[in-house]
Amino acid sequence: MTRYELFLAIHIVSVILWLGAGTVLGLATLAPSSVLEVSQVAAFGRWLGPRVFLPAWLGVLGAGIGLVEEGSWTFGRLWIKLGLTAFALSILVNVTVRRAALFRLRRVLRDSPADSAAGGAVLGLVALGGFVAAASDRTTERTA
Repeated sequence: MTRYELFLAIHIVSVILWLGAGTVLGLATLAPSSVLEVSQVAAFGRWLGPRVFLPAWLGVLGAGIGLVEEGSWTFGRLWIKLGLTAFALSILVNVTVRRAALFRLRRVLRDSPADSAAGGAVLGLVALGGFVAAASDRTTERTA
C-alpha cells in the first residue's frame, strides 16, 4: 500500500465516521421523548464530540492535505479550493450559527421542560441540517 492509498483510506473512513455519527446523533434527537430524553441525546453528543467528531474531522483534513501532497494534485485546483473553503465554512457555521441555536434551545428547555419534545425535534433538525451541508461539501471532491 502506498502512502497515497493510505491517505485515501483514512480520508474515506474519516468522512464516513464524521457524517455517520452526525446522522445518528441527528436522528436520535428526532426520537419520541418516550424513547430518548433530550438530556440523553445531549450527553451522547458530548460523548461523541471528542471521541468521534474531532478525530474524524482531523482525519478528513489531515488525510486530504496528505492526498494533495502525495498525489499529483496542487492546492490550486478548483475542487480542492472548494473543499477547503467548504471545510472552513462548516467550522464557521458550527462555531457561530449552530452553536448559538443550540444555546438558545438549551435555555428554552431549561425554562420550559414541557417543551422538551419540540425542543428535541428542533435540535435534530439543526444537527441534520449541518450534516447534510457537510455531506454536500464532500461531493465536490474527485479522485481523478
